[in-house]
Amino acid sequence: MASLEQQLADERPTQLARFEVLAPEFRARYEELDTRTHRFLAEEWQTRNSEPAESLRPQPPRDFIRHPVILFVMFVDGSHSEEKLRVAESVLGPDELRRVLGEDPVGGPPLCSGRTVA
Repeated sequence: MASLEQQLADERPTQLARFEVLAPEFRARYEELDTRTHRFLAEEWQTRNSEPAESLRPQPPRDFIRHPVILFVMFVDGSHSEEKLRVAESVLGPDELRRVLGEDPVGGPPLCSGRTVA
């Protein structure tokens, strides 16, 4: 069986190619979703969402996850991450933890931990 690192490396070209095909559809899909969900968002989140939305149109760059607002929403500052990882590893074991936390390259996610993200 191939390692997680090898599996991710093998999948990378396919994932990036899929992103290149879908990225041009982003604007239309985002605007359709926004018209349906905007009224459900608190004013703070409407404001917070507008900044990355503008920078992602007409289509997002490959590293869109690195936009400061998206990073703020998706990733913690790391102050509690190590303890959470230790607990998860004690429950799942190191191999299963690496499998479930493996990242694909689309969006350019930051590498939070060499132990968990290939």
